[in-house]
Amino acid sequence: MNINDLPPKFRAQAKEQLAAGSRDTRQDDQSESDSHYAFQKNTHTAAISAPVYLVVLCYRTAGLRWDLDNVSIKPFLDGLVEAGVLKDDSCKEIQGLITLPFKVKTKAEEHTELEFWDAGHFAKHIAAARQERL
Repeated sequence: MNINDLPPKFRAQAKEQLAAGSRDTRQDDQSESDSHYAFQKNTHTAAISAPVYLVVLCYRTAGLRWDLDNVSIKPFLDGLVEAGVLKDDSCKEIQGLITLPFKVKTKAEEHTELEFWDAGHFAKHIAAARQERL
């Protein structure tokens, strides 16, 4: 899905969030973040019908200063709900959220990926890991 395929109200919000993710700007004052490729065109599958865990993979250059809690995925989730990919973005449907940082070498490589994992499968592993911790 291309960012331009989002409904207008979510498209503007997504572009703003992507631009805010980059503090560096080019000579022409355009943001280094290119919101046009936030969603790849026609890559989403049929609607997600079971509860999921959302894993957010953040690929950023090593020199940037940023915090995991500053990553905003709300406009993307709202757009996926409106597009019918997700039933809704409540805790009933998205039962967990994990954000993982990865370093890349260049600004051109920076991007964010959303992965939806089956909650039933993922929950078993989390429960087992919690038991080991005790």
